Amino acid sequence: MSKKNDATGFWITLVLPLVGLFGIALLLNRYLDGNSNGFFINLATEVVGIGITVFYVDRILKRHEQAQWKGADARVGARLQILLNSIVSSIRSGLRYGADIIDELLPL
Repeated sequence: MSKKNDATGFWITLVLPLVGLFGIALLLNRYLDGNSNGFFINLATEVVGIGITVFYVDRILKRHEQAQWKGADARVGARLQILLNSIVSSIRSGLRYGADIIDELLPL
């Protein structure tokens, strides 16, 4: 899944419902203030706290996952480079071209 889809999913599944709940809690606190004893304002602050916590934990987990896969990505890249180099060399030698053909085709 791409980063754009991750961000869109994050907004739709987490941020929008929490913002809606925050707004509803503030409206209820305004209109039911005498009966609620601050319950809805506390609910609104909890919603903000939950949103910040989830966002922070998500960032930390993504960083950890990237660090975990960094070594594997490097090894896969190195193996692909070796594989592609051997394929190109096999094709070149099968067509009876010398190693200097690459220098002729790709001048620096």
